[in-house]
This record gives sequence, structure tokens and C-alpha cells, in this order.
Amino acid sequence: MGPDMVIRNPLFIAVMITAFAPRLATAGPGDMDDLIVVDQPPLNTGGAASDTEFENIFGQSVSQRVADDFVLSSTAPISHVTWWGYYELDNPPANETFRLRFYEARPGDGLPDEDNIVFEQILDTPNRTATGRRIFAGEDPREFQYLAELSSQVLLNEQTTYWLEILQIGDLSTSFSWEVSLASGNSNFAFNNVNAPNWATTSINANVAFQLSVVPEPRASVLVILIVGIATLRRKRGGHMRLRNAMITCVLVMTISPPIALAGPGDLDDLIVFDRQPSRVGGGASDTLFRDMFGQSVFQRVADDVRFDSAVALGQLRWWGFYDQDNPPAQETFRIRFYGARSGDGLPDESQIVFEQTVDTPDRSATGETVFVGVDPDEYVYKVDFTSPITLAADAPYWLEIIQIGDIDTFFRWEFSGGAAPISLAVNNSASNGWFESVLDADNAFQLIAVPEPAASSLLMAIIGLAAFRRRRS
Repeated sequence: MGPDMVIRNPLFIAVMITAFAPRLATAGPGDMDDLIVVDQPPLNTGGAASDTEFENIFGQSVSQRVADDFVLSSTAPISHVTWWGYYELDNPPANETFRLRFYEARPGDGLPDEDNIVFEQILDTPNRTATGRRIFAGEDPREFQYLAELSSQVLLNEQTTYWLEILQIGDLSTSFSWEVSLASGNSNFAFNNVNAPNWATTSINANVAFQLSVVPEPRASVLVILIVGIATLRRKRGGHMRLRNAMITCVLVMTISPPIALAGPGDLDDLIVFDRQPSRVGGGASDTLFRDMFGQSVFQRVADDVRFDSAVALGQLRWWGFYDQDNPPAQETFRIRFYGARSGDGLPDESQIVFEQTVDTPDRSATGETVFVGVDPDEYVYKVDFTSPITLAADAPYWLEIIQIGDIDTFFRWEFSGGAAPISLAVNNSASNGWFESVLDADNAFQLIAVPEPAASSLLMAIIGLAAFRRRRS
């Protein structure tokens, strides 16, 4: 073969790379830290009305707008907004309209500047999903998660204060409340109503719950399809398109990646396939060796049930927890297990261990929040990449166990998440004879993240590398 490899071979390579996506994906754009640039998780204890038209306790039609401030550490193109909320009377409408705005901060008091609206979008019935949790307020309404893909990227500058406003508009029959969050912010959230028509900061020590996400890299499948299409076109016109042209095409595709990326693997719903957010009100011991209140050495294992609507390949796990005496060790070991459910009571089946991984000192980060129990210990989020993708079947019961092992000096507790569906936690401890169902109406806080498709940049570099290798051989 001559010094130039025709496009047929790069196409074959591209298909093979796509087939081996799980291996490449670990270095791809799917890492959630690369996508979520602002993260204020919900605290299911209440919220603030953010609605242009609802009835107050006296039956009068009133309105209230809510906005929360944030600052980015680096300039970012925002593509998606996720938020959490509920309806005061637990009556979600079939159809609804939201308005989303980004404001700059006005000089002086730094509150939302109505004269500087950076971006506005009207959302007709945005993506809304019941999380399975309840809000511990009023009638214990259901919690919902909302996701909006912005009509265009919103480029926000680093080290600049912005305000995000989200409110339901024009529906008197429902009262939407934006759920609170204890995430640290520049200040508490702001509100605008009949008593504060020019914005004011709430006296409540809280923010509201939302995430801002950036545009990821384009998915590899889009890149492959574009190369195939261009190659086919060139064949119809006569002759072969050679590798150097294909490489130019790849570079051009990557240059215009933001529009293509809207369909890419970074969409959060495509990556987080199971999401239970921390409640910061406590957690159960999940530790093979700790001391009880009498100084005796005991153990307790905790598992939480999971089920998926469709088969998934998991690549990463995150969970939230704390240490009873607020004494995180410099080094520690965790064991992660997925169990099948045993027949009869449906609790974890020790004879059906689907996957096990022991992790020495996993990635652990302080969230900046505290857990309201005992000594008010610091909250931590943990992250683990699985050694290999874990394939779990659709509509099958599984149990996830996360446990600290072999450290009597610390007492690890896996943090609670509100609500329980369909079963509460499973517990196995020194006082029991195997697994039993907890009497607490709660689950534990964790996220399961699917394996994304390979990054387009990885695909391009693989094609270039193989082409160079072929040239050297020829």
C-alpha cells in the first residue's frame, strides 16, 4: 500500500473504537465534575414559592419570584439547567410554563439587576421527573427534578456574580416552590414580592437547589457518521477521499463541537442513571469495626435497593457520608458490592454477589456542609471508578452495599436520603442474624453513573496514531 491510507481503513478503525467504547470512556468527557459547574443539591425540608400566580393562606392571588446567586471559577458555556421543586398541595399540573432568567448583579447591594438580563427562556412543560422522595413540609408533597436544555449556550464569565431565577408563570391552580439547599453560596437566595418589590435577601440561611452544566465534547458516533457521510459523497463523485482529508474533517467537526455536543454523552440524564441526594440529617453506621456507646467493638453493614427501567452499564459510583466523631482518617478502605435479591423477602442475597471491589482510600472531598446530628460532623462526597463496567439488567432488583472495613479508630456513617421506594434500607449488624429491613423511612445517598461513549478527541487521536503507524510501515 502507498504512503496514503484510503478512508475505508479509518472508517473500520472508527467503528472498532466505538465498539470498545467502555474502555476509552474512562478518559472521556463523561466525568460529572467536567460537566456540572454549579451544584446545589436539594434538602427536602421545604422551599420558597417561585410562582407568578398562586393563592396565599387567605385565598388572595399573589406572586413571588426567587433567584439565587453564584460565581464560576472559570468562564463556561452553560447548556443545561437542572432544578428541584414541588407543589404545595402536591398537585403537579399536566402542562405548565416556567420562565428561566440569568441576571447580572446590580451595583451597590449586588442583588438581581432587572436592567441586565443576560439570558431568558420560556419553557413549556419542561422535563419533569418524580424523584421518589417527599418534602418534609405541609402535606409532605412529592419532590420533582426538572431539566431544561437551553435554546443557546449562555457564556458566563469567571469570578462574576450572576443570579438565576426560575419561576412558574400563569397557573393559579398550583403553587410551585423551589426547593432549598444548604450548599454554600455567596449569600442567601433573594426574593421579589409585594413586600419586597425591588428584591431582598431572605433571612433564611439557605440557597435553592439547582445545577448548571456545560456543553460536553461531541459523541464519537456523531463523528463516525459524519466521516462516513463525507466519504460516501466523495465516492459518488468519483475517486477515494484519503486519510488526510478525513483528518481535516475530524478537526473541523471538533472545532464546531458545541452545536453537535447537545446530542452528546454529556447529557446528565444519560449519565446519572440513579440519583439519591443527601438530606444532611443523619446516616446509619456502615462499618465492619467501630465502637458502640459502651465501648464495645461492633459492626454494621448497610445496603440500599436499586432497580432500572432498562439495562445499564455502570462506570462510576458516588456516595455521601460522614464520620461520627468528625475524624476522617488519612487512609481508609471501602468495600463495594452489588447483590441480587434473595427469593422470599427480597433482601440482599449473599450467594448472589454480582460485583465486588475493594477501594483503598477512594477520592474523598469535603462538600463544605455539615450533617445535623451528634457533633455536627463535616459531610464528604466519595467517588470511585469501577475496575470494569457493571452490566445490570432491566427491571431486576439489586442491592448496593458500601462499607468501611478494618478501622476501629473511625466510625463511618453512610448518609441518609429522604424517601423510601420500594423498600427501605437493609441492615446486617452484630445484634441480628443476617439481613433485615430497617424501620426507618429513608434511603441512602448515592449516584450511579453510566459508562459514556468515547470522547471524539480520543477517537481522532486513535485514527491519527494508527495512520502514522501505517505510514511508517509503508
